[in-house]
Amino acid sequence: MSDMALSKKIFSRVAVIDDDLGGRNTYKLAIEDMDCTPVVEDGPLDVLDSYVANLRPRVDAAFCDYHLKKHGNYAVFDGDELASSLYLAKVPVVLCTKYTDWEASLLRRRRRYIPRVISYDEAEPENILEAFNLCVREFRGEFIVPRRPWRALVRIEDFEDGCSYAYAVVPAWDTKKRIRLQISDCPSEVVNKVKQGEQRFHAQVNLGAESDEDLYFSDWEI
Repeated sequence: MSDMALSKKIFSRVAVIDDDLGGRNTYKLAIEDMDCTPVVEDGPLDVLDSYVANLRPRVDAAFCDYHLKKHGNYAVFDGDELASSLYLAKVPVVLCTKYTDWEASLLRRRRRYIPRVISYDEAEPENILEAFNLCVREFRGEFIVPRRPWRALVRIEDFEDGCSYAYAVVPAWDTKKRIRLQISDCPSEVVNKVKQGEQRFHAQVNLGAESDEDLYFSDWEI
């Protein structure tokens, strides 16, 4: 059985989520090219938890655009929030964006639950299928090397109270490179301890990541 035939069997119904009508129509065609049935979500969407609970029994996977709050009242959350919530609900999902600076705004703690981010130009059946299958494997605890979480020492540096970000060093990944972290990526308990002078913590980090923009930080130990 071919990969595309298998995708039709496993991912029969795929949600298409985008606040832009043109985007929904484009993504709908990509899903149809997979021989799957697109379930186009025209909105407005419910609050996050209710929407995820409602969507889960209706689809086998989801294709989600990053920015969902730009057009009208389509959603009160963005695609990174939705994609990570769907992943945690065991719904295979791929996040798509037209923007090239997504890594600067996507929270690293959410990236733990978003295995694949693709650009608008990459919204092709084979890339979508690969992303869905990556999710399924992770649900089973099977991680590819760049995505596998490890308990790692994280040293917070260059933190300035009142700033929206700090820099961290993960010696097991690179002893010298400083990684930008948004303050909202860190639990408040970690932020408070940094303010008190503590620098060393442990968190789950994908030490096999090939580039710093792919690094995620989750499950901090307080």
